[in-house]
Amino acid sequence: QLLKLIDQLENIQRALEKYLETKRHIFPRFYFISNDDLLEILGNSKRPDLIQPHFKKLFDNINRIKMQKHDIMRRALKEHIKEVRTALSKLLNKRDKWIKEWPGQLCITSSQVNIN
Repeated sequence: QLLKLIDQLENIQRALEKYLETKRHIFPRFYFISNDDLLEILGNSKRPDLIQPHFKKLFDNINRIKMQKHDIMRRALKEHIKEVRTALSKLLNKRDKWIKEWPGQLCITSSQVNIN
């Protein structure tokens, strides 16, 4: 029975190493750290304060990263989306204005469209 447990443990070890290899393939900087460090990073992914010690192993000249709350990121993203929407609406308004000002040009352009 002990041999069976050892065999199961080896299978688990191989599966874990394969899993870590997939993570390293996705983010190659993980090749610079040990399996134990990588497991600690993955296990504490929701706790940035516990990941901080590993940054100097992953990146040159970076010891700490200041983490901000999601609300700040959401606000910045909302502002960016608002700018994009404004720009798109300006573009659409220009097209509508052009169509109303140049109906003859619209007819010429639409007659040149080849529908298959």
